[in-house]
Amino acid sequence: MSQPQAETRFIELMAELFQTDEAEALDFGWYRVIRRHNREVRAFLGEIVAEHGWKALKGGRLSVLLAEAFREAEAETAAEDRHRLAALEKQLGLKPGANAVERDQRLAALEMVPATMELVNEYRAILERKTAASTAALDRSEVFNRLYQFFSRHYQDGDFIVARRYGREGSRYLRSTGEDTEFHWATEGMYYIKSGDVFTDFPVRLAQGQRLLFTVEPETLAATRAALKPNDKAHYELASVCSSGEIPPSPPFAKGGTEQPQPGVRKETRVCLKYLKGARSERHKDEIVNAVQRECGGDGTEIRRWLNQFIARNQNDFFIHQRLGPVLREDLDIFIKTEMLDADQLLAGGDLPQRVLRVARIVREVGQQIIAFLAALADFQKTLWEKKKLVFSTRYVITLDRIDRLAGRQWLEARLEPIVRRQREEWRTLGLGDFADAAACRMEKSGDLITEATHRYLPLPVDTGHFDEEFKWALLEAVTRERPLDEALDGLALHSDNWQALHLLRAKYRERVKCIYIDPPYNTGGDGFPYKDAYQHASWLAMIDERLSIAKSLMDQQAALFVSLDDHEQPAFRLLADRLYGSANFIATVIWQKIYSPKNSAKHFSEDHDYLLVYARNAERWLPELLPRTAEMEARYGSPDNDPRGPWKPGDLSARNPYSQGRYPITCPSGRLIPGPPPGTYWRVSKTKFEELDRDGRIWWGENRDNIPAIKRFLSEVKQGRVPQTIWLYQEVGHTQDAKKELLAYTPLAENESVFQTPKPTALIRRVLSLSTEAISADEWVLDFFAGSGTTGHAVIAQNHADDGQRKFLLVECNAYFDTLLLPRLKRAAWSPEWKENGKTDGPGLFLRVQTLEQYDDTLANLAIEPETGQSADFDFDGPAFSLRYRLHRESQALYCAVEWFASPFGYTLKRVAGGGEAPSQPVDLVESLIYLLGLDVTRLYREPPGAVILGHDRREQTVAVFFRDCAHPEAVAWLQAQLAAHSADRIFTNDPAALTFEGCERFESIEAVFAGQFGPF
Repeated sequence: MSQPQAETRFIELMAELFQTDEAEALDFGWYRVIRRHNREVRAFLGEIVAEHGWKALKGGRLSVLLAEAFREAEAETAAEDRHRLAALEKQLGLKPGANAVERDQRLAALEMVPATMELVNEYRAILERKTAASTAALDRSEVFNRLYQFFSRHYQDGDFIVARRYGREGSRYLRSTGEDTEFHWATEGMYYIKSGDVFTDFPVRLAQGQRLLFTVEPETLAATRAALKPNDKAHYELASVCSSGEIPPSPPFAKGGTEQPQPGVRKETRVCLKYLKGARSERHKDEIVNAVQRECGGDGTEIRRWLNQFIARNQNDFFIHQRLGPVLREDLDIFIKTEMLDADQLLAGGDLPQRVLRVARIVREVGQQIIAFLAALADFQKTLWEKKKLVFSTRYVITLDRIDRLAGRQWLEARLEPIVRRQREEWRTLGLGDFADAAACRMEKSGDLITEATHRYLPLPVDTGHFDEEFKWALLEAVTRERPLDEALDGLALHSDNWQALHLLRAKYRERVKCIYIDPPYNTGGDGFPYKDAYQHASWLAMIDERLSIAKSLMDQQAALFVSLDDHEQPAFRLLADRLYGSANFIATVIWQKIYSPKNSAKHFSEDHDYLLVYARNAERWLPELLPRTAEMEARYGSPDNDPRGPWKPGDLSARNPYSQGRYPITCPSGRLIPGPPPGTYWRVSKTKFEELDRDGRIWWGENRDNIPAIKRFLSEVKQGRVPQTIWLYQEVGHTQDAKKELLAYTPLAENESVFQTPKPTALIRRVLSLSTEAISADEWVLDFFAGSGTTGHAVIAQNHADDGQRKFLLVECNAYFDTLLLPRLKRAAWSPEWKENGKTDGPGLFLRVQTLEQYDDTLANLAIEPETGQSADFDFDGPAFSLRYRLHRESQALYCAVEWFASPFGYTLKRVAGGGEAPSQPVDLVESLIYLLGLDVTRLYREPPGAVILGHDRREQTVAVFFRDCAHPEAVAWLQAQLAAHSADRIFTNDPAALTFEGCERFESIEAVFAGQFGPF
């Protein structure tokens, strides 16, 4: 390959590596990091220009670096040639002042002498090389080829998957801990960041103001996902394009439960696409773009850019390498040693040519600079991913009966009429009934001559999202006046990527979860889990690995993990879990019979079962609870002899195990002699022990008193429960059709919708709960971070209702059906765990905290601020990677940790990504965010005009008081002094403590320092 060809190929790879083209079209993940810092990227990479049909880099740090390296190499080569020519001239007897004719004559004569022939050839080769200047071109070509070879093998579609393949046969190098067996996968050590936002609606706004909504036709989506095999391709085709009625250009702002009208309405164009099997082509995209232009106009290039982003968001997965810089540098050294330097020649006693060493040095020098710059971007991306995300919004769902119990009847009845007005429509939508006034929300119980008539409030859900902030804070103050808030709650539902949620929960819930149940995607190729070509299993393992690792830290020492899987990933998961939890903590593989009749359409076997893999945090300390005894088991006991000790059943007195005192004759009460136990067996007890049991009436001789004796096993003396088995039949724990019926009953799904391919019945989860949690404990947390439609939460509500338990649940779900399926299901379950529309109202009620968290894409969107002229971003450090790191760090700290953002508990806003286009700003719930960052269990939470108060204790059992003041309020300091006098605590926090001068203010710790902990442990 010629030098221009090699350089062009290398430049094209660099353009792909730094996403200079894609970053202009796509605006999420790695693309957004580069796009928002395109200035630094281009300063490093330079401009790509065309010269004589080939590509070259101009003006960037990389081109300068390459030019300097090549110039030094050429100078080194020229110096070496000069020294060598001088030495050869001396050896060959060439006079320094000889002309060309004399020199050629002398060389021709020496060439005929065998002893000097090789020296002459070398001399002429050096002269020719100097004349043709070919060595420099060859070196440049070799450098570009080697750099391309190294970086191309580790890069794929926006990610660096370090393959470590070297040698003629593609040998792979792996780090080893020296264990006898080890488990590795291609994406090991990488964060899987595409855990959600798959096949969701995608709203964007064109430059002309037109709003587009890209969506997928549900029928083709369900059919194609079910039909896709792991290596199959899929594409989009146009289904329809139509404009809907007028809508606001931005989401309406709800205040006090009513929508505020927005000016400047426009029509929305809905672009509905089919999701079909087969490779995608540009023709498919052209048809979609042309149809949109015909409907609403707009620029075709811009429409295509948003279409590309929609496709990439739905069908691509993305990773963040946790150690990109060290891993690539290590691999570069291995690459140079194994593929550039000829070890065989060295071992044979030969010498490597100087040019090989020069090329290797250039590749190492340039490669390390490229790696440093890539690592700066990757490390910043990792920092943003690992940042503890803030709470965007918090609302509470609490049923009327719980308000009555926790806040007090007087508080409820004073507000019941406006509650009914705000909630009436939702109650109707949920199918609970039409409750027109306060009286309809009560169930009356008539009295008699002895007792007075009473009434109780129905478990009708009240969602504070329908009310203003004043109502929510008044409710919280009333609830926490007599009982700690976290103790009163039944659960928490987080709308978030599960890794981000688990990372935020860790400070507060470390070692508190008693049971984890998850039903992750099965990775069958048609279940919507995206993965890179040839990395189906590795992508899935990367996704599970980091989430499971954090989840382990949340588990109590007596906790257990239950994971639903099928045959696709069960073997790999077992290896991964053995590594994370230790193989000694593996408990069992449970087989669940998920269908009740065989599938005759199956190609090979009808798959009738799934698995539940069970691991304990500490197998030495975890024991499953006993299951209730069945009626069939009870029926085996009787008392034909009316034994006063109660029912019993006969047990065999003989056994096959040899026993030295187990062979002796027995005489029955009837006089019959039994010479010994049956052939091949032994009596279980000695003769002395047998006679003792007989005197105690524990031997059964049969109705005629002459049978072979049996020992009586009394029901009162056996375990009051049964040991769980590893085969769970559908008759006991339900099947998939039961799960689907429940889902349709509790959610607004249509019968033919297939949002969940592997639904689980609540009976199955209730079996898990009965084995791993105790009803009487007040702090039994159950975690599900693949919550789906909320089956686990529903099961906890139902199980608590059945055994008067106090279990609490933590649910995490990232998809859009969090609000449309999960929350409605929990609200209906609180009304009636066994759902019948407008039927039974015997539900246990509910008090639920519901929160939406900042996500990774939100963080990226908020850091999309271009520096102003004169800011430190213009400061030119010597190292481009260091300069970039400084700029990225400064940006993130200024946005998330600046003191001015925390002058008040209210008013801080961040951008939130709702789809494409400009991300709108949304208020951040700093109070609830602070609770997580401090890891607090809240006892009291209330708000007054000068600020908000949080009282509680942390995981070290230290009491904590937080007085989050509005620094601009005229009474803020006096309020702070009053709160300090009223609430003593081990640790006391406020904002801007440096500005305080009153006595005792030295006790305050800084709230600002806590928020700085978003970027690391606090």
